[in-house]
Formats: sequence, C-alpha cells, structure tokens
Amino acid sequence: MVHSTPLSFVMNITLVTPTCDRPEAFELCEKWMSRQTVPIHQWIVLDDGVNPAKCTMGQVHMRFGDDTRGSYSLVRKIRALMKNPQIITGDAIAFIEDDDWYSKDYLQVAASRLGDYNDMIGEAYALYYNVRDSHWHLHTNDRHASFCQTVLKRSFFPELLRVVKDDSNPFIDVRLWGETDPSLKRTIYLPDPKPTLVGIKGIYAGYGIGHTRRLANYDGGGQKLRELIGPDAQEYRKFRPTGL
Repeated sequence: MVHSTPLSFVMNITLVTPTCDRPEAFELCEKWMSRQTVPIHQWIVLDDGVNPAKCTMGQVHMRFGDDTRGSYSLVRKIRALMKNPQIITGDAIAFIEDDDWYSKDYLQVAASRLGDYNDMIGEAYALYYNVRDSHWHLHTNDRHASFCQTVLKRSFFPELLRVVKDDSNPFIDVRLWGETDPSLKRTIYLPDPKPTLVGIKGIYAGYGIGHTRRLANYDGGGQKLRELIGPDAQEYRKFRPTGL
C-alpha cells in the first residue's frame, strides 16, 4: 500500500554507503549529503576498493579486501556490518548508494515517514536515469522500494542480517520487502510531489536495470534530468561523451 508523507518526526539516522573504487560518484555523494536539511548523525562507509574512498565528512570508514569483492560485494559488506551492530549508533539505517542523486530533504522526509509506527519505509515509483546515454524510466513498483530508497529501524536489524547471511541473491531490497517477518510494519510512500531520489545509472558498471539494458525513454537534451534535479544536472555532464 502506498501513502502520502506524514508530519515531521525527529530521529537519528545512520547512513550506510557501500563503495568500491568509485571516486567521482563518492565525491558527488558527499555533496548531496553535505546539504541535507537535518544534521547527519553518523555515516558508515563500507569500502572494499583497491584505493580507499576519500572520506571528508567524518565517516566511520570500514575497509575490506579481496574477500568481499565481486558480484556479491554488497551482500558481504552489509553482512559484515550487521554482524557488528554495536558500530551503528543511530535509531535507523538509511542505505545511501554512492552513485545516486538525493534531494536535500531526503533524510528529513525519511525520518518523517518512519515516525514511531513504521519499522521500515521506502518510496514508490523508482525513477532511473542513465547519465551516459540520457535514457530514463519510471518504474511502477508499489510493493517494494529500491535498496537506495529503503530506511529501516533497529527492530528490522535481525531480519536484515538473516537476508544477507548467504550470497544467493544480490538484490537485498526485494528480499527485505518480500521475505521478512510480516509482523514488522513497513510502508511504501508516494513521491510528494517529486521523487526524493533519482537512481543514477551509467557512471560505473552495475547489475541492476539501467546498467545492464537501455532504459525506455530518451532525453537527448537533458530536459528531463534538469526537471528532476535542477542545476545539479550539470554535475553529470562529464559522464556523457557529448554532454547533456
């Protein structure tokens, strides 16, 4: 079921960002997080890159090696974190992917949606935009949220650990929303009025839709991207050979 956004609610959220040798994207990620309308309580970076990410915002920088790299890197890094939950000091976790665009009120809206009644929240109708070939697509998901748009409380930590206990499926989001304890309260919210996040594709390789096949709608002049994220669209010009 989808819902509109409730009133504001104050909550300490720990950001969790998996990354691996993606310096340009990580630099932009720091920019999007630095201008959030609520203070960042804690930010944990899970990094198995050959070259360490340049963390400039006081993040907890957890380094991994060859044992986590590969197709299931995301699952393995999240599992390592959830086996040591004492590292997490926030009331909830927001998964912040290093290559996506986040609005300045992303965390404020997420905390509002969690409130004191939800254990996990997400945003419906994920919008993906490939900045390398200027194609985009609006999904119709209303039963689960993308990993980058999922925020969960401590009450969900045991379920998250159970989901990532093995490497059988890299799509943590689908498993979180579809294979976890139904007694835990979860809600999908409608974008209000615009999405609080745009899933950016094409900066690096990936296994999700938008990385592996061309998205449906062409935006040759970049008008759609500017409509979605305003002047921030300029930051992505360098990733397309002919510019936006």
